[in-house]
This record gives sequence, structure tokens and C-alpha cells, in this order.
Amino acid sequence: MGVDIENAIVSPRVARFVLREQERLLLPPGGTYTPRELFAAKEAAFKAMDGTGALGEFLFWRIELSESDGALTASYRGEPIPVWVRSEADLSFAVAIRR
Repeated sequence: MGVDIENAIVSPRVARFVLREQERLLLPPGGTYTPRELFAAKEAAFKAMDGTGALGEFLFWRIELSESDGALTASYRGEPIPVWVRSEADLSFAVAIRR
């Protein structure tokens, strides 16, 4: 299980660095997630995968996010992990559960 809470503003520059081109489609106007929510989702997924030996040496932004039927999924090397994200005014909370 991985959990992340973010209160930082994710600038467009950081979003371009951390999010792949396909992931940026999850942002408005076409998508429904904020940059901070996607950042938190990647962090939570990274924490859920950490210690499994699946990650090796890589940085969390190599995890890929996708959405299908309204559900957010993170994956790395073909291992999918569901991620739930919720936000309040200045806070985003993400939980990823590796099964």
C-alpha cells in the first residue's frame, strides 16, 4: 500500500517533467485530474511498489498513469496498481494498493 498527501502547487514546468505526454491528457480540458493529483498518484504508486524488487533503480515519474472507465491505474513493467485520488481546496490525497 502506498499513500501520498500533497499540498504543493505543481507548476506547469514540473508537470511537463513528471507527466508523460499521454498522462497530460488526463489534465483539463480533456481530463478531470489536476497536476497535483497526478503527482500524488505517482508517489502513492511508487510507495506501493517500493520494496518489491520490481522497481530497481528508477525515479517515480517512470510509473505510467492511465484512466479506464473512470478508474485511475498506475503501472510499471506491466504491473497495474489501482490508485484512488481525492482533493480538498489545498490538498490532494492518493492511495495505491498493490494486490
